[in-house]
Amino acid sequence: MKCSFLIVILLLCFGCQIKNDIPKIFELHDNWQFKKVNDSSWLSATIPSNVHSDLLDNKIIENPFIGYDELEL
Repeated sequence: MKCSFLIVILLLCFGCQIKNDIPKIFELHDNWQFKKVNDSSWLSATIPSNVHSDLLDNKIIENPFIGYDELEL
């Protein structure tokens, strides 16, 4: 008797929880930044992108598609 009463109480407690069926949406497309590990200045990054495009946009590297600039990377 006590065991069945305990089971009923447990079912009521766990069966009445609020359901979170609605997916949460997080916007991840703004304000991305990157930096060197030992550097303190952050540079802007574009998502989706790659590190070479972000370095080029921030004028850290020369355009690798012009002349021999790719060899200097």
